[in-house]
Amino acid sequence: MSGRQYKRQVASLVLLAAIVLLHFSPARCQVAPDFKPKKKTESAPAPDVARWQYLLDDLAREARTLTQEEKRPLLVAEVADAYWDLDQARSRELFMSALEAALSLKPDTKDAGQALRQVITLATNRDAPLARRLSEKILEAGSEKRWARAESVSAAVDLLETDPAAAAQLAEANAPSGPTMDSAWFTLQLGRRDPAAADRVYAAYLSRFAPETGFGLERLLWLAGYPFGYAEAFGGSLSPSRLVGFSGMRSPGLTPRPVLAQAFLDVALRASQDALRRAGSEQPQRAEAFNALVLFTAAYLLPEVQRYRPQSLPAWSQVEQQAQAGASAPEKDAVAKRIQEIFGSRPRPGQQEPAEPYAGGQVEDLLAGAEKLPGGCRRDTEFAKAALSIGHSKDFSRAFEVSGRAESESIRASVREFLYYDMSYGALERRDAVSLEDAQKYAEFVTSPEQRALLYIKIAAAALRRHDRQLASGLLVKTMRLTETVSEPASQASILLAAAAGLADFDAYESYKALKEAVKIVNRVKALNGDDFRILRRVNLACQAGQDIWYGGSDRAERFSLFETFARIATADVDGSLSLARDLDEPSTRIRSLISIARAMTKKARGGPAASSRS
Repeated sequence: MSGRQYKRQVASLVLLAAIVLLHFSPARCQVAPDFKPKKKTESAPAPDVARWQYLLDDLAREARTLTQEEKRPLLVAEVADAYWDLDQARSRELFMSALEAALSLKPDTKDAGQALRQVITLATNRDAPLARRLSEKILEAGSEKRWARAESVSAAVDLLETDPAAAAQLAEANAPSGPTMDSAWFTLQLGRRDPAAADRVYAAYLSRFAPETGFGLERLLWLAGYPFGYAEAFGGSLSPSRLVGFSGMRSPGLTPRPVLAQAFLDVALRASQDALRRAGSEQPQRAEAFNALVLFTAAYLLPEVQRYRPQSLPAWSQVEQQAQAGASAPEKDAVAKRIQEIFGSRPRPGQQEPAEPYAGGQVEDLLAGAEKLPGGCRRDTEFAKAALSIGHSKDFSRAFEVSGRAESESIRASVREFLYYDMSYGALERRDAVSLEDAQKYAEFVTSPEQRALLYIKIAAAALRRHDRQLASGLLVKTMRLTETVSEPASQASILLAAAAGLADFDAYESYKALKEAVKIVNRVKALNGDDFRILRRVNLACQAGQDIWYGGSDRAERFSLFETFARIATADVDGSLSLARDLDEPSTRIRSLISIARAMTKKARGGPAASSRS
């Protein structure tokens, strides 16, 4: 070996040793004291988040140019909702764009109203101040957008079940547009959940009544029931005989609000006096209408004036006398008749809620009456009514015994199927050790494939809550097989979507198969609504051909939709869900499905809870 070769070998060994030492050293990497790492650019999204941001931008552009104009507002709002976790400023811009798209639709149409409610509901779910800004934008649009103001109050009603606080803020933001029947109804319903919030909303609407606002007595009357503890409201017309509204309802927990009652009576007195002054400068026919409305208002409110504002009785008496002098005889008769109807419809103090149909002793009356009838359909239907009512009280043994007295095999079978369904569902409510076993046993006696599928889905959901994936999986696979015996495509798609949603969390392969089959059906059937799996449960009690006399109602699976299912599956198989979503033929359905996937994956990338669609 030459000297040069020897030196090369030694150098190689030294280098190798240095590499080995660096690899196994506890301090694998050291930073020089003067080295400063580059700051992370906060504005640049992570690669997995950026992917969904780019997709949402593409979907927003496609939504804006969709040929179906009535679909644009919801689609843009859905993109805005999905964008909220990425960039709230951008999300607000998109929500505003969605509102403008809704306002540009032909007014006073079903499409326009539904689109506006959907936009406002999504915005309110995200941010109450944002919803307030949208409401202000509607108010700024002027009187030609009055229809939009009413729809935004309807959106507040829609939100009551899910978010009463946000609904209250939205309704309060719409107070400048004045009260309506919807706002009166909303205040009553909100009062059941949050009386303090209902009082604030009521006060916001009442505060709008001043001479310069232009709201008349016919609008103020919408506010007349709530402060006195009555679940009623009337308004919308100068003629007392044409006032619309609601009355005769019972509202548990609704009590008089003396402070609000006094404030309302003060405003109502000024509004009545103003209406009388206006009557003096109107044409005779219109002047009579004003006087009649004031007369109605005085007659309606005088009992409350005696309770809450007795010191103003002289002023109210003068208003009543002046209105009497200016109203025509037919108008006076109409006022008297309407007041009598309203006062007569109010529940008496201590009056009980109406009993359940055929409850208690009425069942025995039905049975006694049925026994006196000759054999035939009418006798059988009386036994059916009694059996169903007994089943409603959970006395299933007696219900089956009574149903057996019907001579008609078809009536006996339909009643018993109804009872078996209730028994299966009742077993789930017990939540004891054998409740799932009993629920399955009774479900097998239900012959309707749609009804049995719904029971399987409910039982599977209960099994998952008890961490029994094996039972849930078996039931959901059986559910998918039931589609082979279902003829209605909408029901087939609904069953598959519900099964796919249930399987998504623990069996991605079977879930994908179910969703793939559902997509095929959705593409094959036009105008198919995959938002809900709801079935009708009915027993026909008609005895003549062509008659429809039904006992029953509807039931539904736990909340899901086509879009919800895509969101659920995406977290387990994102590429598969994207592929299936892009296979959807109908443009707006495809866009909403892709938005749901993007929303779900954005939440997952941000480390949020399991994603779900807001459809």
